[in-house]
Order: sequence, then C-alpha cells, then structure tokens
Amino acid sequence: HFTSVLSQATMQLGVATATEFDLAPQFYYNESQGAHDWVLGDLPITLAFQLYMDKSDDWVPAIKLRLSANVPIGKYQRLSSDKHGTDAGGSGNWNPGISFVLGHLVHVSGVHWFAWRAIYNGHHRAKPM
Repeated sequence: HFTSVLSQATMQLGVATATEFDLAPQFYYNESQGAHDWVLGDLPITLAFQLYMDKSDDWVPAIKLRLSANVPIGKYQRLSSDKHGTDAGGSGNWNPGISFVLGHLVHVSGVHWFAWRAIYNGHHRAKPM
C-alpha cells in the first residue's frame, strides 16, 4: 500500500501577447508500510501560445498550443530501501510534450456562464537520465 499526496502551486506568467509561461512546483507527502517523507517533485514547465480566441457569438472554440517539459529535479535514484519508495519525488527525465487545448465560454443567463475545455496530449516517455 502506497499513499501519495501532491501539493502543486501553478504559476502562469504572460510573457507576450497571446503567450504564457507556466511553472508548477510540486511537493509530495508519501507514506508506505510505516515509512513517510516530504519530498520535492520534478518541475513541470509549459510555454503556451493562444492560436485562436473564442467569441461569445460564435461556436468555434478557442485554440491553444502548449509545449511542455518536466525539469527532473526530484529524487529518483539512490533511494533508501528502508523508506519503501517514499523518498522518491522525480522521474529522472524531461518528458517533453505537446498539447492542443480547445475551450469555449458560453453565456447561460445573467451572471451565469459555462466553460468547457478539452485537452489533447502527446508525450515522449524517455528512460531516466
């Protein structure tokens, strides 16, 4: 039995018109077989480009292109056998990816809105460094 609780603080920075840079520092609390640890996780980063902005009077969704990677700063090797894997926080690889995000904001009535979003991901799963 292994329990892991993730704490992630996503930060989005607008770097240019229709371009953003995202950072998502992660910390884990891991518990297994009586062992437990707080560990630093890998650092997900993303550069996103808004390709098309949706309009409230049109059905065409907003389109965003996201290029992502995983900075391998979390511990993934030289783990203690006494800790049953609770000292692991990283994957050991950059895990590059590309995503397309579709979304649309629909006015329902008055101050009520409905937003939907669909994300299509592709990642390259590399072996640890």
